[in-house]
Amino acid sequence: VTMELADGRVHCVECVGGDGTSAAELRQVLVECARALPFMRESIPKGYTTVKDACLAHEWGRVAVPMEEAVEVLRGQCEGQTVDVHGALGFWSLLGFMLVHDDWLLPRPTDMIDLVRPLVHHDPLAALDKTLARARPSAAAQDASADWVVPGFAKLGRDEQAGVRRMVERLVHDKVLCEELQAHLRGWKDASKPERDALLGVLVQFGLVVSHDVGGEAGRSGAGGDAREWLCTCRMDSTPGGAPWDKSEWQKFAGATEMVPVVTYTPEYVTSALFPHILASQMSSREYKAEHRRRQTLKGCLLSVQLQATAERHEFFQLALTKGADGATQIVVAASSVGLLRSLCACVERVASWRFPGLSLAVQVHFSGADGACVWRIGADMTLGRILASKDWDRSVRVELLEPRETVSMKTREIFMAAPGIFFSHSWKDRSIQVGPFIRDQIEMRMRELVWYDEQMMSTEDQFQARMNEGISNAWAVFVFLSLEALSSGNCLREICQARERQLDPTANTRIIVFAMEKEVTYAEIAAWPVKSFTFFSAKDRVPRTVHARTVKWVKEHLLGVNIYQEWVEGRPDDPEKQSQALDRIISNLRKPLDRPADSKPPPEFEIENQGEVWILGTKGDAELPAEALVPPHSAGTTAVAPAKAAPPAATTAATAADETPQSSVGTTAGTSSELPAAAPVEPSATTEVDATDKLGIEVETAPQDPAGATADPLQTPVDKGETQLPREVKAFLEERNLQLSQRDEAALVQLGVGALDDLSFLDEQALEGVGLKKVLAAKLLQAIRLRIAEQAPAVQPTPSPTPWAPPPPKRSGCCTLS
Repeated sequence: VTMELADGRVHCVECVGGDGTSAAELRQVLVECARALPFMRESIPKGYTTVKDACLAHEWGRVAVPMEEAVEVLRGQCEGQTVDVHGALGFWSLLGFMLVHDDWLLPRPTDMIDLVRPLVHHDPLAALDKTLARARPSAAAQDASADWVVPGFAKLGRDEQAGVRRMVERLVHDKVLCEELQAHLRGWKDASKPERDALLGVLVQFGLVVSHDVGGEAGRSGAGGDAREWLCTCRMDSTPGGAPWDKSEWQKFAGATEMVPVVTYTPEYVTSALFPHILASQMSSREYKAEHRRRQTLKGCLLSVQLQATAERHEFFQLALTKGADGATQIVVAASSVGLLRSLCACVERVASWRFPGLSLAVQVHFSGADGACVWRIGADMTLGRILASKDWDRSVRVELLEPRETVSMKTREIFMAAPGIFFSHSWKDRSIQVGPFIRDQIEMRMRELVWYDEQMMSTEDQFQARMNEGISNAWAVFVFLSLEALSSGNCLREICQARERQLDPTANTRIIVFAMEKEVTYAEIAAWPVKSFTFFSAKDRVPRTVHARTVKWVKEHLLGVNIYQEWVEGRPDDPEKQSQALDRIISNLRKPLDRPADSKPPPEFEIENQGEVWILGTKGDAELPAEALVPPHSAGTTAVAPAKAAPPAATTAATAADETPQSSVGTTAGTSSELPAAAPVEPSATTEVDATDKLGIEVETAPQDPAGATADPLQTPVDKGETQLPREVKAFLEERNLQLSQRDEAALVQLGVGALDDLSFLDEQALEGVGLKKVLAAKLLQAIRLRIAEQAPAVQPTPSPTPWAPPPPKRSGCCTLS
C-alpha cells in the first residue's frame, strides 16, 4: 500500500506477511491520514450517533433492507428524539459504517464478503467436485470450503447440476456471472430478486462487476432469453504478462492484416483494478454488437477481438497488460484502423479518469516512419484520445527516431497515415453544411471509421484536386449529398463521377449512398425531369446557375438505381427518430455483401467538361442531344426555374442488385441501398407540361413553344428574356403609391416574374426578402398591393388565405404564381 501525504512523506507498508505488526503500522498510518482531513473535529448532530448505534445493534436478519423499512425501524428506536434518519444513514454510509445504495440499506458492509467469496473463488469447479465427493458414503473428512460456491450442489438433479456447472464454467473462463446462477450461489440464494439487484448495484458501484449487455437490452441467457449478465472484473487477471507484447502476438491473431501505430499507456503507479475495468468496458461495449464479433479471446492479460465492419472488411484489435523493456507496467493498444484506435484510446483514458481520478498516464505512440522506427511521446498537456477525436491531422509534433537517435518534426497525418474509409461529397452552398457534420459523427461513432469531410481534410490544403482524388481512391463508401448546387459544381461532379467509376470497377467494391438535400432532387423529382438544361438561382449568393442536359441525362441513368434517402430534405421538419432509423438501414446495408450481377460488358467511360460557367458530366460516346435541350430557359437570369416535371416514366428503374427495392414515383425511402448500376429509365417526353417549383418556391407553368422558340400568349405582351426593367404600368402604380425602387429592386421584381400589374397580387413577404428587398420596403409594397386588391372589390373578391398558405389556381400560360 502506498500513501502520499500532504507534507510530502510517503509510507510504504507491507501488510501481507510477518507477525502482524505491519498491519498495526498500516492502521496507524490511516488514522494519521484521517486526522489530517479538514473536516475532522467538526460537530455533528447527537442524534446521528443514536441512529448509528441503533442500526449496528439491531438484528436485521438479511444483508439488504428496503430504505423505508429501515427508517421506520430506526425511528422507533429513537423515540423522544427528533432525528433526520435519512441524513444520519447517508452520513455514516460515507464513513463505511453502513452502505446506502439507491433505496436500500446494507446495515453491515462486512456481510458483502460472503457475497463476493463465490465470485472470486480460486477454483469454483473444484469446489463443485468436492461437494459431490463429500456426498458419497465413503467420504472422509468434511471440507467446509466445498460449500463456498454452490452449497447443496450434490442434492440437485442431474440436469440441474449440468446447467449449474455450465454457468460456473462461464464464470471461470469468460468471467461472466449469469442471473440464473445467482439463485444457487452462497449468500445470494437466500436473497429475493429485488435484494439481489440491490446487492449487484453495490458491486457495480465498487467496480467489482460490470453490466454485460453485448447482445442488446436483454443480454443473453441460457434459458428464457431475458436474463441479465455481468462481467466480474474481480476475477480478471491484473498481473502483467512475463514477456513484452510484440508484433508476433498481432500476427498470430490477425494474420496479414496491417495495424496502425501501437499505443502504450504507462500508469505512474500500478492499480490492480485499472486493466480489468478497461477489459470489461470493451467486452461489454454496446458499440460492438454480438453479431459483429466474429472472434473474442481472453488469455490472461491479452484480449483479442475480431469485428466484422462490412461483408468484405474485418477489423481487429488487441489490449494487453505487459511489462515494458524498462520493467514498467504498460497497457498496449493495437488496432487495424485509426477509427478503431481512437475508440479504444478514448475508452482507456475515460476509465482511468473516471475510476481512478488523479492517476496520470504516460502515453507513447510507436510507428514506422520513412526513416525507420519512431516514438512520439505525448506530453501531459495533451491526451491522444482528444487528438484523434479532433482529427487534427495537420498538428506538428516532435518525434524520436530510434536509429539514429534524433528528434524530428512530423505532422500527425504522417504518424497515423490517416486514410478515411468513407468519403463525403457535398457542396458548400447547400444545407449539407448543417446536416453533414451530424451524419459524419454518427457514422464515425457507429462504424468506428474515419470520414473524409473537407471541413477538416482540406481546410489548409492547397492541392484540392489531388487530395480529393486521394480521398475517393482510399474510400470504400462514398456518401453523396445531392442538390442542384452539387449538380452545377465542377468539383462535386468530379467526385460523383469518380465514385461511380469506382463503383462500376469490380476490383474496387466502392458503394454509393445518396442523400437528397432538397425536394428538387428526390427520386420522384429526378424521375420526372425531362432531359434538357435548366437554370436555378443559388440560395447562397443569388447567382443563376445551370444544370446541363447531359448532366441531367447522366443523373437519370446512374443515380436512379440507388436509393435516395430524403429524411434530410430541406424544409422538412426534423424527425430524429426517422433519421436515426435511416442511418441504421444505411449501416446495415453497408455490412451486407455486395452482390454484383455477372456482366461481361466493360463499364462506360465518363467525361467532365466546362463550357463557360457551365460544368457538364456525361458518358463518352453518347448520342448528341437536340439543340433546344441544351439551351436553358431564362438563360439571361430573368426567372429562376427548376426542371419542368414530365410524366413519370412508363417503367421505373430496375435495380440490378439482388437486395435492392427501387423507390416508387412518390419518392419514399425503400430502406435498402443499392450500390450497383441500374438500367436507364425510360426518358419522359420533353413536351409534357406540368408545374415545377424552383429554388424560390415559384411554381412555373411552362407554356408551349412555337417553332421559333417564342412563348405563345395572346392575352399578354411577352416580356423579353433579356428585359431587366418593370413594365410601364407597374412603374406607374409604384409612383402613384410613392414607392421609390432602385434599379436593383426593380430587377428583383422582374426576377420574381412580375411582367404585368396583376402579377403583383401574388407576391408575399418571404419571396420579396428572398430576392434582397429590405423589410421596410417589402412591407410598404405589400400594403400597397393589398389596398389595390381591396379597391377592386367586389369585381375581384380576394379569397381569405388559409394557414398554411395554399397556392392560388394556375394563371394563364407564361405567368408565375408564388407558393
